[in-house]
Amino acid sequence: MENSFISHYTSADALVNILKNKTLWLTMPQFMNDPIEMRFADEAILSSLQEVLQTKETDGLLTNIQRHEIYKTIHDFLLKHHLDESYWPSNYDYYFVLSFSSAAESLAMWQRYTSLGGYIVQFDRKKLLKQIQTSIKQESYASLVTIHSHVVDYCDSKIDVIKKTKKVVDDLCMGIYKLCYTPEAIKEAKETNFLKMLSPNYSSHSELKFINLLRKLFSFRTHYKHVTFKDEKEYRIVIQIDSTIARQNVMKFRSRNGLIVPYIEIKLPSIYEAISEIGISPLLKMDKANQGIRLLLREHGDEEEIIPSVRTSSLFFDNI
Repeated sequence: MENSFISHYTSADALVNILKNKTLWLTMPQFMNDPIEMRFADEAILSSLQEVLQTKETDGLLTNIQRHEIYKTIHDFLLKHHLDESYWPSNYDYYFVLSFSSAAESLAMWQRYTSLGGYIVQFDRKKLLKQIQTSIKQESYASLVTIHSHVVDYCDSKIDVIKKTKKVVDDLCMGIYKLCYTPEAIKEAKETNFLKMLSPNYSSHSELKFINLLRKLFSFRTHYKHVTFKDEKEYRIVIQIDSTIARQNVMKFRSRNGLIVPYIEIKLPSIYEAISEIGISPLLKMDKANQGIRLLLREHGDEEEIIPSVRTSSLFFDNI
């Protein structure tokens, strides 16, 4: 990503949390604004899986019954995940996302995320990532956390996603073949029971290998959104964390528009150093909004810290 700065559109309440508590919240992607956030990628992954299983590369390795078993199991696995989170094996991962825009300022983004009455927090991307990485490393469960950051890829159709995920899906299929269907695997297990490997109560060396294959595949699910959201120019920081650790140690809940939303928070004591500036919505009373932010920054900023600059919106809009 060429852009050094990323913008986070937020409400006044969330801005107070960021500046006062020096904390950022990351939300499960299933609870974000795109109603088909994960399903779009899931459907494409399944189509890609079906395509890979029908290619010549797997001829001579997998029987038709084995192909069907692989496809059906992954299909059911994804479907049950959407209907019942408890279906995931205990050592699988949860994902939490913090969204930004690479666009400096956008009227559409003001309308979508602040109802034109909020703020933009502009971060230095590299400084923010470094602070998040440092914060996670200090936790006892750091080894069970992976941090991803990427630009969202907007796709017009599942075909686009299929092309982009084919390699990792192919790796998954070959990994499953080696774990379940080679003579060595069958001899070791004495039976091939692919479905058993997905049971939450089942634990084995093969299961861990299989889960790691799924981790790699499913990490791609946060990369893709429908082209409808292209104007957001979204950049994401994604925390991938062991689900047991998330439930026991870090996952919290808040209410939003009548829904209970799971999230995690990350403490960043030096967050002011990563903030380049704060922008004020075009609909707010600029003098009061400006004064309020500056007082908040002075109250909670350390003497050694550089206080972020505050600016008014460069856009003009009248909410008539």
